[in-house]
Amino acid sequence: MYNPTTLKFAHAVSLKECGQTTQADRVDFEDVVVQLFFDTFEAQTDVRNKTDRIVKLTKFTEGPGHRKMPPLVHLVWGSPLFTGIVTKVDVTYTMFLPDGRPVRATVEVIFKAEPTELERDRNQGLPNCRQLWTVAEGDRLYLIAQQAYGDSTLWPMIAQANNIRDVLAFPAPALIGQVLAIPDIHNETFEPKPGETYE
Repeated sequence: MYNPTTLKFAHAVSLKECGQTTQADRVDFEDVVVQLFFDTFEAQTDVRNKTDRIVKLTKFTEGPGHRKMPPLVHLVWGSPLFTGIVTKVDVTYTMFLPDGRPVRATVEVIFKAEPTELERDRNQGLPNCRQLWTVAEGDRLYLIAQQAYGDSTLWPMIAQANNIRDVLAFPAPALIGQVLAIPDIHNETFEPKPGETYE
């Protein structure tokens, strides 16, 4: 009963101004609209037995400790296509038995994406944003840069962001257990400011 001729999925990039440059802020998934067709005329049964199963996808979860959201739905057509929640269901009955029972219906279902936590972080660009690093004994700035950026030569960026002047003495005992900011390499320069030097 379900045989779509087309399926459209749209991703919209939200941009923001960062100084003189423009960068992506996040990726938003636009709503997906699917048309369903149900026909139980030959079986002479009430088509609502089938359409009500779709309508139930808009019902909230119940009970303490549950997020007040409709159930998560996986749209599969040959292979998984989309994961989200149903935000709207429009049912139109187009044929009825003499006793008034509907036997044919079209159902328009609107889905909103519900990305996983990892997908949500990626869509917001969080892997590229400022990170935190807890200083441990034996840490070195170039080793932190290598692990955070994959490039040990970017250590001056971390030093500058955290006002670390004496690199050779790092980490000083007072810094053990402290948290360093690991700047976003896409937004900030690691070149020393005028007059700044590193020992």
